[in-house]
Amino acid sequence: MQARGGESRLPTVSETAPFVCIADDLREAICRGEYGPGHQLPTSSVLMARYGVARQTVQHAFDTLRAEGHVVCRNGAGRFVSDQNGTPHQPPQRGDHGRTATRRAVLTDAGPTGWAPTSRVQIRVEPADARTAETLGVPLGQALLVRERVTSAGDQPIQVAVSRLPRRLTAGTPIEYPDAGPGGVHARLAESGHRVRKSVERVTSRLATRTDADTLRVSPASPMLVITRIAYETSDIPVEVTDMVLAGDRLALVYELPS
Repeated sequence: MQARGGESRLPTVSETAPFVCIADDLREAICRGEYGPGHQLPTSSVLMARYGVARQTVQHAFDTLRAEGHVVCRNGAGRFVSDQNGTPHQPPQRGDHGRTATRRAVLTDAGPTGWAPTSRVQIRVEPADARTAETLGVPLGQALLVRERVTSAGDQPIQVAVSRLPRRLTAGTPIEYPDAGPGGVHARLAESGHRVRKSVERVTSRLATRTDADTLRVSPASPMLVITRIAYETSDIPVEVTDMVLAGDRLALVYELPS
């Protein structure tokens, strides 16, 4: 799309295709836990009336969510939230020689000189929604410390990482400051007796939401990589969940595994 003077610009929310808006709203409702795995989604007729669109537009939105793995169709019954909680990818644990698996993001167009990342961290407190409460094993609405980090290459934002921890673990510690100190959040947790023993990551992909488009300056419906990492202090006690959203057309994930 061309602006005056021939300069290109991203579409505004008002210019976003209606099916993208519908898919965004349903996806965000699923992520918030309003519709859990196996729950039926609103019918096409309900969504047509709610958004004032044709049946084909609603169908396009459902097709988008189904392609992302969020929705499954059951003949004669409607559309339901899929169970995406399959077996997650768990990075290998420390081996005999003390080596660990590592992951890093590589900017695909960085060129031979590479890139120097910069980041901006914001801190806030919010109540646990249904998804986060289930993940962390805390009551719905319990206070969480939220650390939101936007990483940029030059002046281009490329990743948003949002970490959530129970406030009972962070109150009165440097974790509640943008700079958590040497070793970061996990070092501060260890100092208070909550050493992280392992982390489990799950990598998925989806189309950009309106929030993604605004934060990462991508076009609506651009491909995004989503990494959800859960940190455990023992095999069954989670202490932190981090959702990382990366621009899929700008970054490649490189995993280094011990031989």
